[in-house]
Amino acid sequence: MILELEASVVTSRPRAVRLVIPFFVGVVLILAALIAIPKASAAPPGVFQPPHSDYGVDTDSDGLFNALVVEVNMSIAQTGDYLISAYLHDASYRLSTGNSTQAHLDPGPNSVPVALDGWRINVSGVDGPYSVELSLYERTYGLSDSGVHTTAAYSHLEFESPPAYLVPPFADVGVDTNGNGRFDDLAVDVNLTVEQTDYYGLSGNLHGLDVSASTPWQSYAPGSYWVRLLFDGTAIHEKGIDGPYVVDFTLYMRDWQIGFNNYTTGPYRASDFESPPPPPPRNLGTLPGGRVSFAYAINDAGQVVGTSEGGSGAFLWQNGVMMDLGTLGGASSSASGINEAGQIVGISNNASGESHAFVWDNGTMTDLGTLPGDYYSEAYGISDAGQVVGYSFDSSRTYHAFLWQAGTMTDLGNLGVAYYTVAWAINDAGQAVGGSSPDYGAEHAFLWSGGGMQDLGTLGGSASEARAINDAGQVVGWSLNASGATHAFLWQNGTMTDLGTLPGGYAGYAYGINDAGQVVGTSEDSSGVTHAFLWSGGTMIDLGTLGGCCGEARGINDAHQVVGGSATAAGFTNAVLWTVPGPDGPQSPASLAGEPGSASASPHPIGGGTGGTIPAARSKLDAFGN
Repeated sequence: MILELEASVVTSRPRAVRLVIPFFVGVVLILAALIAIPKASAAPPGVFQPPHSDYGVDTDSDGLFNALVVEVNMSIAQTGDYLISAYLHDASYRLSTGNSTQAHLDPGPNSVPVALDGWRINVSGVDGPYSVELSLYERTYGLSDSGVHTTAAYSHLEFESPPAYLVPPFADVGVDTNGNGRFDDLAVDVNLTVEQTDYYGLSGNLHGLDVSASTPWQSYAPGSYWVRLLFDGTAIHEKGIDGPYVVDFTLYMRDWQIGFNNYTTGPYRASDFESPPPPPPRNLGTLPGGRVSFAYAINDAGQVVGTSEGGSGAFLWQNGVMMDLGTLGGASSSASGINEAGQIVGISNNASGESHAFVWDNGTMTDLGTLPGDYYSEAYGISDAGQVVGYSFDSSRTYHAFLWQAGTMTDLGNLGVAYYTVAWAINDAGQAVGGSSPDYGAEHAFLWSGGGMQDLGTLGGSASEARAINDAGQVVGWSLNASGATHAFLWQNGTMTDLGTLPGGYAGYAYGINDAGQVVGTSEDSSGVTHAFLWSGGTMIDLGTLGGCCGEARGINDAHQVVGGSATAAGFTNAVLWTVPGPDGPQSPASLAGEPGSASASPHPIGGGTGGTIPAARSKLDAFGN
């Protein structure tokens, strides 16, 4: 066939030439066969001679096997140096260990023991019978034979424990390194017993959280030690999963896994742990050509509205882009509120030069008009149902709070006299808040609900104003106290609470509240410098600035994002976005004081580890040349 193929491809060659290549290939194949025949046909110098046997060896008379010995039987035909290798495993290979023995063997029957570490069988937790893969090597010949031996049905508990092991009970405690009431780390203290000097390391993993901790490698002499694993508290907080947590331990000796155990911690909450540091304030910029901007509101989708130089004024900021909302036909506009549907309210000039409240929805700005007889209106808040609140006034500058819905604007009334009433916000229950005059020259915070206006009172002074309300009916704003100072307040269930000011503050104003009850606003010092604040869980913190002197916070959403205005290093006020911690700030511990999960707890033994006590370990078997 080869000759025919050659003839069909190279028809111009003489026939003798076409015979050269096939002949050469044939010679090569014959020589290769001749070289291989002696090795393939020669009898192996030794073969296994089953049956083999196995037995446990207790070198220290403690009733536990230090090694499992396989007695390997062979028939040797040629004197030489041999290596007998044994690899022991179970069907799933959870247990996997091996060893080998070198021996100079003479012709005839021979038996050689191969010892396998007993502690490795103990650690595996796997009961026999086990499979032992056998290999026989001769120094010059190579692999002479292979086979498989099945051991007797041992229990793993018949074998010695490892050279080091973990002994319950263990302990856990939350560690607060900065004294702020949150745990920076979850410390788990593990009792390590060492019976053989070597290098050991311990690792742990919080099951289901994938939060890990480990110790550095260290040389341990025989003895008992408390070893501490520190699990990062911020990582636990970010997972958002409450305890108790199951900790899976792995003990290493050099590169070998020699022990496993697990333990259940106390009933921590994810919120007991330190939250990650918030990102720095974000400058939202301005409309093209502008230098100054200010943000007034943000929804849960992170859409921000406000006003800016450089365009019409009213803007919508989302995903890093600030968009000009346009006007009602006039020169300028400003946006004050936004709902979850992205509908925006504010004020704009119309073509006649009048200023009217508007609703902007999906690119279209609608004039809401005014109350009958008025010429000016401004909208501040909008609910998810599209209800809008604000105020309207006439030529005599009498302010009337309004509710606009489905094309109709309704006067909300007042607390006593038709002098000054402004509605600043509305929640999804249709409750509106603002300020109204119970008498001439005075203003009180009000809550309007279902047609009636309720006076919320003051902090002891003569005036107050409500600026925001959440869906739980919590109201925030500002009020004069009995000393005449202006302080931020939180009103709920009929009680007005003074939120105070930042340390050293002279006055405080609350402008926004989310459904978690976190409050934002402005604290002013005696020099008139304003500082944006977050009040959460009873604590007021300064939100910082964009590098300038001062800032104001006006709105907060349920994603813990705050918006307002801040001075930059260049001295201009720009719209700013802060991301703040959630409402789960320092709180009472999750469990009883002094117990696991408590801020006052200290490391102490606790039952709860499920691994059980491991029998005392012994030295590895050295008698068989490991």
